[in-house]
Amino acid sequence: MAEDIPKVIHYCWFGMKPKPALVRRCIASWRKYFPDYEIHEWNEANFDVNAIRYTREAYAQKKYAFVSDYARFKILEAHGGLYLDTDVEVIAPWDEILARGAFMGAEQDPLDGDFTVWQVNPGLGFAVAPGNAFCKAMIAAYQTRAFLLEEGACDLTTVVETVTQALLAHGVETGASVIHAAGLRIYPAAYFNPKPHHGRLVLAPETRAIHHFADSWHSPRTKAIQWTKRHFGVPLACILALLLRNPLKIPSRIFRFLQEGK
Repeated sequence: MAEDIPKVIHYCWFGMKPKPALVRRCIASWRKYFPDYEIHEWNEANFDVNAIRYTREAYAQKKYAFVSDYARFKILEAHGGLYLDTDVEVIAPWDEILARGAFMGAEQDPLDGDFTVWQVNPGLGFAVAPGNAFCKAMIAAYQTRAFLLEEGACDLTTVVETVTQALLAHGVETGASVIHAAGLRIYPAAYFNPKPHHGRLVLAPETRAIHHFADSWHSPRTKAIQWTKRHFGVPLACILALLLRNPLKIPSRIFRFLQEGK
């Protein structure tokens, strides 16, 4: 029942760095639209980052977003409530959504019934009661995983990919707009993700939040390339990627480009 979902918003902030302006703005929006909710920050002081191999290795690599991937399920299973990523800005009340019970939001909707393109993001808004069965299943899944692969690379499989595949494995029931899976309502992308990763903001009457895609697990180089692609297109993004492959050679590459253009 919806009344079993505690009035508390959980978020994770690992790494002990100051919060940037976007994060502070998003948290302020939570306070505005959830005035009677407790807001609880989880960090190194109150969450054991060494609890399982996956989080221990992710934390050691300073991939803090991946620590949060596991932590959200552990926290919600134990305490219940609403989990939000720190780049989600709330712009309208969620009362009627919370009244209907446990839910998540889609980052990308199925296309004409094709669920291979479906993406569900448990950071856009993920509300459950304590003891939720899906959270238990995800905890068990992460406890069998390693973050560092045999060849030494990091497993950068996102929580979006992991959760989407888990929901599909449970089986989905489609309705007029909301999809049901694993005892959860999955709301369309228009509710919580009106700004696709490489698209423009398109607000709809049902939009309740904006996901700003902070992509905290990406390096500044990757973020710069993605920003360029989003605002100026693929060709310029590819040029930037080539230039940034070896920053020390940027001046010579520019000079050579200008010389060849004469």
